[in-house]
Amino acid sequence: MLYSLFQTPALDNCGTRLQDHRFAPLCTHADPAISVTKTLRTVRSQFIHLVKHWKSKRFLWYCALVGFCIGFAASIRVTAVIWYGILAVFFAFVVPLASLVILHAALYGALRQFLFLVPPMILIAVYGVVEVLRLLIAHRRRFIASGLVLLLLASYALVVVDMVSLHPYEYIYFSPVVGGLPGSANKYEIDYWASCDKAGAQWLAQHYQQYTTKHNPSVQGITYFEQLIMLYLPGNFHVDTQQPDFYVAPTWENGASSAYRVIHVESSENVPLCVVETKD
Repeated sequence: MLYSLFQTPALDNCGTRLQDHRFAPLCTHADPAISVTKTLRTVRSQFIHLVKHWKSKRFLWYCALVGFCIGFAASIRVTAVIWYGILAVFFAFVVPLASLVILHAALYGALRQFLFLVPPMILIAVYGVVEVLRLLIAHRRRFIASGLVLLLLASYALVVVDMVSLHPYEYIYFSPVVGGLPGSANKYEIDYWASCDKAGAQWLAQHYQQYTTKHNPSVQGITYFEQLIMLYLPGNFHVDTQQPDFYVAPTWENGASSAYRVIHVESSENVPLCVVETKD
């Protein structure tokens, strides 16, 4: 869901998948320091953009984020002791996330640049559940509290079911809020680490003789990472980056030329992850 806030093209390395001028400093090794003036200009331009495009998804996400901040702040009970711990967790989530959104920080593919947001998200969610349950019990709404607990357990069960369905690609899980894996396939990068290459190479090792009579067939994979598929192929295979007999790579790769045809698709929940192609 975090990707929906940014709508930023997935990046791999400079010169190949870098599509946006905002990320030019990554290739030119520019000074990462941002002046106060530039920051203010960026915030101003973002505000003007939101006002002009108030019907866009990004505007709705901004409103949701602001509403969440206001709601969370209002939920903190005023006592003699200020809950510095809660505020620290809250700002540990909001400040970095808001900075990434407002400043259009350079973002690479996959979720690794957002992992630091996971701990505060978990803590905030746990705090919210505990407080709601405490409030319901205090007002003698035990039946509703029990229903909430059962609802939470049911949601965890759904995640477990999805994990079993996705195995061995559990890391490509997407929340049902964004449509799960099938609903996210055309919106977000799926198998960024190309873990499906293993299954594709293993399939090729068992079936390659049906498509070639060569004793030493050639293969190509992700550029510079062909050895990852060679681990699962017979010893008579060799890498050829010019005119390979077979091509094994995830669907986000550019793919082989039109002279190749697909002979196998490795998929999960009917979403293609990796293809094996052979030359006609």
